[in-house]
Amino acid sequence: MVNFKLQMHVGKDKVLRFELPLDVGDTDVVVDVVVQTAPTTEPETDALGWPIGFFERTYGSMADTGLERPPQGEFEVRYEIE
Repeated sequence: MVNFKLQMHVGKDKVLRFELPLDVGDTDVVVDVVVQTAPTTEPETDALGWPIGFFERTYGSMADTGLERPPQGEFEVRYEIE
């Protein structure tokens, strides 16, 4: 007995098509098929598109790294557009 686990895509026609090469030929086989929807890999997002809990999980995560923002220098003076 050989077990396979495949994740495939069902088209808009709602038909799953696949071929499965086996090491046996010219013989009867029993095939068990279990179909279940795959879990979504996209996280749920808030109204602005951020993953739920993103800021709670990441805020302060680099507090102990010693990073500092150096002086930014002077901005160049540009001509005004009229």
